[in-house]
Amino acid sequence: MVGQAWDTDTETDRAGMDPFPVRSWFPAPARVRLEGDLVVHDYDYNERYEPEGEPPPTAGLLDAFLKLRSPVGVLRFVRSFGPLGFCEQHGELGCQREDCTEPLFAEPVDAYLALANRYRLLLASGLRLMGGAPLDETERLAVAGALLVDAAREHRWDLGLFDRWQVGTAVDSLIAQARIRPTFSWGEGRRPTFALDSPLGSGIPNAAGALALQLGRAILGTQAFSVCSTCQTPYERKKTPAPGRPNYCPTCKRDGTADRVRKQEYRARRAKESS
Repeated sequence: MVGQAWDTDTETDRAGMDPFPVRSWFPAPARVRLEGDLVVHDYDYNERYEPEGEPPPTAGLLDAFLKLRSPVGVLRFVRSFGPLGFCEQHGELGCQREDCTEPLFAEPVDAYLALANRYRLLLASGLRLMGGAPLDETERLAVAGALLVDAAREHRWDLGLFDRWQVGTAVDSLIAQARIRPTFSWGEGRRPTFALDSPLGSGIPNAAGALALQLGRAILGTQAFSVCSTCQTPYERKKTPAPGRPNYCPTCKRDGTADRVRKQEYRARRAKESS
């Protein structure tokens, strides 16, 4: 199933997982607020918002984004990690605000929620494919769209190859939209900074770029995510499950779903053995 609730027992420390942290300026949390269907950010160039020399946090960025389900969640996310840079007019990533007007950003909340849903879908689909399982028809349609899926069937394309290509193209598009631009800078500190800078204007960090890279790494397996065998929700775990073995997210373990499935599978095996 697509779009199940994201749930983890605890936030996992991502320290050291991001080789290229984002740059060191973003709006103060107190200056981020909800106004109707927009999340608005102000910026004061006379204030510093972070300890000198420290980049904004990227630890837990992907986890936090995958949990977005409400405007309040979007507000908390932006206060923690900074804006993604959605255009107020067309709702797509990649807007530029270099005129230094107030508010600096005014982003549609729905754009955050829609992109979070897309991330959940791509992560679940990518992990399924990495595990050797094909996408089901619902996932395939959600990733590629009916037009391309119909074409794949009409021309008898290898659906496994088609699924991998579509997921790969979708993740690559997210990285391209984030306009990642590595930079090397050296200012007052003793050490230079090698970072993913942002073309969003005014030195605001490219949180969208860091987010897209974390998604790619999660699918590759350099971050420990798995897909629940019952509800198909991506979730974080310490060890990758053995191929072919069922695994269950914290929610399915807590509500007893995992135990019920195990009992059903056990009864089915016994019935098959006795027949």
